[in-house]
Amino acid sequence: MLSITTGFILIYQTQKTKEENDMSPRNTAKADIVLKNFWKDNAHFADLFNAVLFDGEQKLHPEDLREADVDLSSVLKFNGHIETIQRLRDVVKKTAYGMDFVIWGIENQQKIHYAMPLRHMIEDALSYLKEYNEIAKKNLDEKTTNTKDEFLSRFKKTDRLHPVITLCIYYGEKEWDGATSLKEMLELPDYLENLVPDYKMNLLQLRNSENLKFKIKMSRQYLM
Repeated sequence: MLSITTGFILIYQTQKTKEENDMSPRNTAKADIVLKNFWKDNAHFADLFNAVLFDGEQKLHPEDLREADVDLSSVLKFNGHIETIQRLRDVVKKTAYGMDFVIWGIENQQKIHYAMPLRHMIEDALSYLKEYNEIAKKNLDEKTTNTKDEFLSRFKKTDRLHPVITLCIYYGEKEWDGATSLKEMLELPDYLENLVPDYKMNLLQLRNSENLKFKIKMSRQYLM
């Protein structure tokens, strides 16, 4: 029996033929639903981010977490062309601190995705675009832009977007051998290194999670 254990999840397979059968779309979808429902629990969600990103420090608290929209679908307009993008995130939470808030997202990954940094960058950008559109609409409806520059962007000089932080959870047995940043995906000459902005992803490999400082001492069994 092969087991992968964290403070949250125990995943096991009894034999290779069973593992191969579990790669069917039906079972993959089933696993995805179970994982999404598990991480939607505020206590599990907060404990995960505290352990992975904050070395066990209690920065996120379950009582501060609120459900956020997982739909990042958007319409892009450029030079007279219209392009629609449809994208759903797995789990999204919001922490509010007075008027400020942070968006936290989880992407469950059972196989290595070799374009994951690009995917994360696009999804995070769509989250920012969604908030920008909401602010722009409010400014337009309320006619609160004060200068021509603000009117042009429908975004006031004092307007601010809120941080989006995404964590990819990889459940595979194989070591993640894909890129973890945008630059790792690029054919980039040395002389351009400092000119090209990077975009790094937050990655948790379940197979390497034994030393994470989880607060909740529990496990959940899932047989695909």
